[in-house]
Amino acid sequence: MANLPPGVEAIPGKPFYAHVGTKNRSFVQVSKTLAEKGIKNHKFMLALFDPMLAGVDPYDPTLSEEMQGRILTEIVRNPWMFLREVVRVPVSGGQVPYALHLGNLFLTWCMISNINCYLLLPRQNYKTVSACAMYLWMYGFGTKNSHFLFFNKELGDSQNNLKRVKDLQEELPAWLRDGVLTDPINDKNNVEYIYSAHRKNRIDPKPAGKDLAHADKLGRGTTTPNVWYDEMAFAKYIRETYMAAVPAQSQARANAIKMGVPYGTVITTTPRFWALAR
Repeated sequence: MANLPPGVEAIPGKPFYAHVGTKNRSFVQVSKTLAEKGIKNHKFMLALFDPMLAGVDPYDPTLSEEMQGRILTEIVRNPWMFLREVVRVPVSGGQVPYALHLGNLFLTWCMISNINCYLLLPRQNYKTVSACAMYLWMYGFGTKNSHFLFFNKELGDSQNNLKRVKDLQEELPAWLRDGVLTDPINDKNNVEYIYSAHRKNRIDPKPAGKDLAHADKLGRGTTTPNVWYDEMAFAKYIRETYMAAVPAQSQARANAIKMGVPYGTVITTTPRFWALAR
């Protein structure tokens, strides 16, 4: 494009542009950090396929249907734009934009690239909400006819992560949430699971194993392409669940690869210092 809007730069050899003028400066800062480390490909988190969306507020109540359609098209093909410009994280008294740092950059890049990953971060570094935001993108925009399983050290914690996904969904612009993502009549939305009638996707929270046999059974039941183990360092019998899950997931992942849709295992946890010191 000969005349790019302000705040948009072409990237030689790339099919997308860099939205260097984004209001979400955490993404710009991470790009600068990578550049300072000598990494040539340091603008991918600023990706924008439609340069005319630069500076457009997805929450603007006066958006035309045409502009809503362009934003939706961009979201479906570009999870970076979804995280950077659309996601709002609920906090006490309001909401804040999604914040990027090197830790969740790694997590997000691996999830987009369908690479199994393990992220260890201290508390209050957005590891859980970052995973939830990506799973919201997959559930609502990135795939169809898929199944996601959320594991944690207790069922209540898995259910809390499902609630975090739903809370992020509730913060989306009304035109996107109610007009595109949800079907209030046919969707299922409860503490046990959520199901999208539009995209035939489902997310189930799961418990940790009560004993070796139960843990093995849980793993053998993971015939799904996407599994998340949160707080893995604190979950009982998680080794047995994980080892049983690996062969159970193989066919589901093979199908996902053929269809070109997201798949992978994500492990996130805070450190369990006493275990590391033994």
